[in-house]
Amino acid sequence: MKNQKQQYVRTLFISLAGLGLAWLMTYGRWELLSQKYAKEFIQPIYNDTEKGCLLDYPKLLKVMNYTDSKAQVFMKASNKSTFLVDFTKNGGSWTMREKINDTQWVCNFTVINSRTGGSAKGIYWYN
Repeated sequence: MKNQKQQYVRTLFISLAGLGLAWLMTYGRWELLSQKYAKEFIQPIYNDTEKGCLLDYPKLLKVMNYTDSKAQVFMKASNKSTFLVDFTKNGGSWTMREKINDTQWVCNFTVINSRTGGSAKGIYWYN
């Protein structure tokens, strides 16, 4: 009975430690990427918001993935809407807009939670 209880406590401890480590690796990575790269996205977000991609400016940015040519950023706007934004680097600058043809653009983001309505798939067409 005592060995069974010790085994249960050990299993519980290992499970919680593993969960804590996974949480730390995920959110810790986001924090490190955000500290290192978030400033690169402030002006591009402002520019693309002025062009109609978003209705509100973000009050929170978390860089989730980052390479030299692509990045994924979690954003929370001041109206509490949340988004996952896919950025690409074009000509040395970041943008969430992608040109489809001469007259149409698409903004690359996914709406997680919207306080103002909008597309659940996050696809907005502009011409």
